[in-house]
Amino acid sequence: GGACFYHTPTPPVLYARDDTFEIKATGGQSSTRYNIDNTTVTLNTTKYGTASTPATITVSGILQDRDTSKGWKGKLDVRGCGTVVVDSVSLYTNGTDVRDTATLAINAGKRAGTGTITVYSGATLAFPQVNRVSLGGDLTLNAGSTLAFKVADNSCSVLAGNSKTINLPTSGKVKVKLTSDSVALAAKSYTLTSGAGLSDISKFELVSETKGELSLVGGELVYTAPRYFSITVR
Repeated sequence: GGACFYHTPTPPVLYARDDTFEIKATGGQSSTRYNIDNTTVTLNTTKYGTASTPATITVSGILQDRDTSKGWKGKLDVRGCGTVVVDSVSLYTNGTDVRDTATLAINAGKRAGTGTITVYSGATLAFPQVNRVSLGGDLTLNAGSTLAFKVADNSCSVLAGNSKTINLPTSGKVKVKLTSDSVALAAKSYTLTSGAGLSDISKFELVSETKGELSLVGGELVYTAPRYFSITVR
């Protein structure tokens, strides 16, 4: 469920054990490559942090399938109220689910595996750095999910769908949020994302604190900022 129950705050450590990877309060190893077996591995962010400071777990190691020759394909399941930051080009192939009110943040040039990323209602897929992030697989956005982009120096984080498909909800909307380190935002258009399946602008809406307009131009989702607009600073 989406309720948050917090435990004693402890800095989380990602490490390998028994051919999978887990989050543990203590322990660890120096290796930066972690294997996933043929199961779904859950990162529950509510096990760390506090109600006022939700946990942020950074995955800096490369996550990969344990043995694809045996059909072992790993899947990542992000849950809770905190944030999982992907800071590696991970290679696992069975997809990523983002649930509850959790945030999956993918840094510029990094990748959350090669399977489908599915973002459920209440959850967020974020691109916190200004630069290009390429989808490793398709993207499924459920009604009530959020896409968050970063704007800085008249440029914007871009989700490059390439030949991948972005699946939109049959009913309901996907929220779009923009943040910036600067208060003032240039009055111009910013390309946010591309990908097959972007054909209905009515499936997107800006969150209330983000002013401006969304449009589809040549199969790309574009945000146009109004003049003299101050954007949410993060």
